[in-house]
Amino acid sequence: GTRSVDGELHEAEPGAAIFALKTGAPVVPVFVEGTRHVLGAGRRLHRGRVTVHFGDPFTLPRTMDRDEAGRALMAAIGRVRDGIG
Repeated sequence: GTRSVDGELHEAEPGAAIFALKTGAPVVPVFVEGTRHVLGAGRRLHRGRVTVHFGDPFTLPRTMDRDEAGRALMAAIGRVRDGIG
């Protein structure tokens, strides 16, 4: 994945989805909160709090293509984000 500069979830990078589809390994959705405040524009570091939130592991059906799998991963990360608080 990558860091979002606007705090929104964007389209998934294909790596994790491809790996999960090829191996059948379970994936754990992870939402990292606070990085956009710690690593600012120009890659300057600032003091701040970064919190890592983990969702429940799940397995992607091998019948999915990589785009579907990427969307499923991002949806799972979104559910983790939405469950905070």
